Amino acid sequence: AVSRAADLGATLDVYIGANSTMPAVVLKTSATSASGANYEGYTDAGIGALYGGNGTMSTLVTTFDQFTYTVGGNSVTASITLASGFTSSAGASAIADVASAVAAAWNAKWGAAAGTASGSNSFWGTSDANATSGTIGALALKSANSGSRAYGQTISFSHTKASAANVSIATSGAYTNTFIDWLIGTDDAQLATSDNKASDVDLIISLEEVLASGTAINGSNATIVTKDLLHTAVYIAPLTELSTGKTKTGALSGTLTNDIFENDAGIYGSISSGGEGDVRGAEDASEGIASTTTTGSVAAKRTRIHWLG
Repeated sequence: AVSRAADLGATLDVYIGANSTMPAVVLKTSATSASGANYEGYTDAGIGALYGGNGTMSTLVTTFDQFTYTVGGNSVTASITLASGFTSSAGASAIADVASAVAAAWNAKWGAAAGTASGSNSFWGTSDANATSGTIGALALKSANSGSRAYGQTISFSHTKASAANVSIATSGAYTNTFIDWLIGTDDAQLATSDNKASDVDLIISLEEVLASGTAINGSNATIVTKDLLHTAVYIAPLTELSTGKTKTGALSGTLTNDIFENDAGIYGSISSGGEGDVRGAEDASEGIASTTTTGSVAAKRTRIHWLG
């Protein structure tokens, strides 16, 4: 197929990058220094050295703690909000409170709903946090038409602890330190972050015309047909055609400070370690015709049909 495309003046490529998802953040009710039992916030040794060195920590947070959630270079920082008269939360209640607070902050600033503060600067949609399990849910793209532009973007979570004095105030003197551990993705331990990024299994097929517009392959005239291995049946592949509104000039010629065109698959360049894009608009060429240059210090007439004589 690659050779046939080249014979027709086109470049065919296939690569991973469509319909990316961002992994979930699972908050933990406790952690231990037993080998491999902890998650991303601490190593075994780090937990063993905490607050007296007993090697086991239960989650405890206060309204003074802060939690930062960063996706694709965009972040929110949140603190838990509790019922009147309560300033600390522990165990399952704590992770539910943190997940809810972080998800709400993300949705308000970067989410997909109309009216979000900075939604047009994030590829990622609304968080469906599961407060019961203390999980900040996996994020999906706002639009499949962003193509591979978000593929490879990273995700992180961090905890800024309240001061010992504030923890003491929040817990009526019962504690002076707070703790929470978390897991991003599925395969991390001992501070590993190998899967803390967008991933997918869907492919993008690109067909780029090398010659001028008007040849056999031109814009939407290209079609893809799939067959079984014996070539006895033809199937309509479940394909989504990517598109772009980007032109050489105009509003979509480059991303803006307030809009990255998150629903456009055009080739804009990498954003926060994501892909550069997948689609170019059709371009005309002046090859084979005479043209006159009227700018510059010397005007010159140029032709590319001299070989006819």
